[in-house]
Amino acid sequence: MTWIVQHWIGLAHGVSRTVLVSAAWYVFPAHRFVAIPVVIVGVYLVTIVILARRARTS
Repeated sequence: MTWIVQHWIGLAHGVSRTVLVSAAWYVFPAHRFVAIPVVIVGVYLVTIVILARRARTS
């Protein structure tokens, strides 16, 4: 995604999502099916906000 939109957020999104999902898998073993979707939604929300702000300023 980084090369498509020419923005650093694509790489940050991929790395943070991988690291945070892996962490949620080990930190919340009994609640994996809740914690992992929460992490994914949170990362997407941050990504969308950053890209929306970029679109407004361009």
